[in-house]
Amino acid sequence: MVCPGTLTEFSIYNMQHVFTDSIMLHHFCKLDIRFQQNIHSNTDISFRIYYEQDELGDMALQEIEGKFCGVWKLDRSENFDGYLKEVGVNFMLRKMAGVAGETVTITVEGDQVRILTKGPRETDIKFRPGQAFESRDTHDNPLEVTTTLEDGVLYTDAKAMNSKGKDHRITRDIVNGELVQTIKVNDVICKRIYKKS
Repeated sequence: MVCPGTLTEFSIYNMQHVFTDSIMLHHFCKLDIRFQQNIHSNTDISFRIYYEQDELGDMALQEIEGKFCGVWKLDRSENFDGYLKEVGVNFMLRKMAGVAGETVTITVEGDQVRILTKGPRETDIKFRPGQAFESRDTHDNPLEVTTTLEDGVLYTDAKAMNSKGKDHRITRDIVNGELVQTIKVNDVICKRIYKKS
């Protein structure tokens, strides 16, 4: 895997021409490949792969828009109460949240993704894939959040910025036409499954 800002060189033998080409990798990386040969010698030559970082975000946005955008209504949950208990929500609020409905609206607005959640706890976050931003958990503790798209799955890593908060790992994927959101905190795993409205 070629990381943003890095340069990789390879050795090639007996190339007879000079050309530049571009290829797409993993549907969202653009690589420029440049070949050059010293025509006065038979020594090996090299080519360099340049990672165009701006292309990563742009193509991720296109894939997110095509796959995830829409209004999603909560259909069922798995271990939601266990998740709420793990993050310190009290018994009464857990019971209320467990029977409450929830709607998630995902849109692409310019160069950002917006995820608007309406339910027991309403949130409205905007982000550009791969770029960190600050958010808050249910107890108002600060989190550093980064969302990336890998193999068609949205991965959100929320890192606690103080000792009171807890790290979260959230994945979002479309499975059989449903939005499956998996939340992991410590060893507790919760799933929230949504149907498209």
